[in-house]
Amino acid sequence: MIVRVEREGKRIWLRAAWSPSLPSKCGSISGASWRASNKVWSYPLSYATCTALRAVFGDSLEIGPGLQSWARIEKQRRRALGRLSGLPGVHLDRLAVVAPKLAAAMERRSYQQVGAAFVARAGTAINADSPGLGKTLEAIGAIIEAGLVGPQLVLAPKTAALVTWPQEIETWLEETDDAFYVLAGQSRKEKERGLAMIIEYCREYPNIRHWVLANTEMVRASWIPAAKAVAWKNKGYAEADYPEFFGINWSSITVDESHKSLVCNSSLRKGMTQQRCGLSLLVVKPGGIRQALSGTPFRGKLWNLWGTLNWLRPEQYSSFWRWAEYYFNVEEDYFSKSKNIIGLRKDREEEFYAELRSVMIRRTKREVVKELPEKQYAPILLAMEPRQKTAYQSMVRNALAKIDGGILMANGVLAETIRLKQFATSAGRLEDGETFRPALPSNKFNWLMQFFEDRGIGEEDGGDSKVVVASQFTAVVNLFAEAAAEKGVESFILTGKTSTKKRVGIQRRFQRKGGPRVFFMNSLAGGVSITLDAADELVLIDETYNPDDQEQVEDRVHRVSRIHQVTIYQLRSKGTIEEVIAQRAEEADEIQKHILDGKRGVEYAKQLIAGGER
Repeated sequence: MIVRVEREGKRIWLRAAWSPSLPSKCGSISGASWRASNKVWSYPLSYATCTALRAVFGDSLEIGPGLQSWARIEKQRRRALGRLSGLPGVHLDRLAVVAPKLAAAMERRSYQQVGAAFVARAGTAINADSPGLGKTLEAIGAIIEAGLVGPQLVLAPKTAALVTWPQEIETWLEETDDAFYVLAGQSRKEKERGLAMIIEYCREYPNIRHWVLANTEMVRASWIPAAKAVAWKNKGYAEADYPEFFGINWSSITVDESHKSLVCNSSLRKGMTQQRCGLSLLVVKPGGIRQALSGTPFRGKLWNLWGTLNWLRPEQYSSFWRWAEYYFNVEEDYFSKSKNIIGLRKDREEEFYAELRSVMIRRTKREVVKELPEKQYAPILLAMEPRQKTAYQSMVRNALAKIDGGILMANGVLAETIRLKQFATSAGRLEDGETFRPALPSNKFNWLMQFFEDRGIGEEDGGDSKVVVASQFTAVVNLFAEAAAEKGVESFILTGKTSTKKRVGIQRRFQRKGGPRVFFMNSLAGGVSITLDAADELVLIDETYNPDDQEQVEDRVHRVSRIHQVTIYQLRSKGTIEEVIAQRAEEADEIQKHILDGKRGVEYAKQLIAGGER
């Protein structure tokens, strides 16, 4: 059977004589659609499609001259990107002229030049550099190096939009004509007025860069029946909190901490969150840039990457399950008919790596900042206090525990798991017979106070070493900080209730010499957009299920901005669920690092430079 494929605009058309196996073979390739009017199978124009077609049809594939020519050029482009990602540095011509201060800073960390150049040339890309390597600067540099002017949209968590991005733009682009606008932490009316002003300024001054810094939640949109809205860019019908975002043709869109907003496993509207739906509706000008920034892009599972790929290249990555079944082992439950992904296919592993290299750049601290020592981990196994142990064992046996203030019950597996984690950290009490509050005694608090004493923390002239203490539970943060204060240990406290202004203030005070030497923080609130590298030690009161979240917390302290040894103490209660969580998180982290870093590293980079993509 001869199968003929040829380029048709931005699609690949496949023609072949009908056979019983043809529909299933053609439909197994991601992005497949049958065009009855032309009697062809149609696919997105991509190198991945070409590779998949060859894998499915083998030598029976007959390639037309138009597609052959395109594939040859695309292969050269992919090789060039592969070589680029392995270079130690590259000169950014346009950036050196437009923003010499930023160019000079990136020369001192030449890997940032490579990151900026990769995104500028790829057009749609994931910057997956390890947390703490300076992806914000690389993102700014990519947009300038690409020669983009006009509106540049940056979507980030609230703190990053309010603090990190404005600070970086003010610091590095002060010599340019660039303007920036912050649309976060304001009232709705202020945001609406700001958007109207931005649209007017972009129209009046089209030849400068207008940086629009917004909270990611502002682009939320939802699909509704056609009778209630107008058609939206031929994609259906939608309503949005701030529809002005979708009426602008953006020169670039940058999604910071993209693992928080782009993860999804469905291209169907009903399978997307409002935030993810809105991101898919934003419009980028031809030749513009879409970039996703995340040092932990998988969000705990390899296949979560599809949501980002779908946002970057929706025509190529149009079907989650076709993509998943091509690269992963998928099992279907006989009774529920649900599908489960159980791991990467060994026979497609090299192809998967090659596909990632064309869209994602990733460097670790070990690769690019060799003088920065690797993190040192110190697991600490502690016996529980009697009250903790009694409550913990009762919760295991009966899904309830008698504590001060009443009986605490756990309705469901998730609730029971949370209670077990809480009792593994401290005893507890009930307020008003229903609200759980952690309480002393606590094996972990006792260890922490001894840890402080050993370092002279809480004593006059006890030294200047600093430490960060993190917990998933805000109530635990508050309890430990207050109890430590009663013993003479002053500290800073950061939780989700800390205002942006106070957050900036306590960070700056902690980073300076003198003052409190302890920084208590909620793992989620302190996991992004904050630098605490004045500390040499991090104490994890409890660990997250997701190794990505844990890495984000660790890299608030372990950053390239200061070359120092960082030690991370992981407190775990002996014989509890914490040991299981730690083991599973470690296994998941090893799998992800194998994909992200196992086929790379310095030696692999040398291979890329020498021979390009195999």
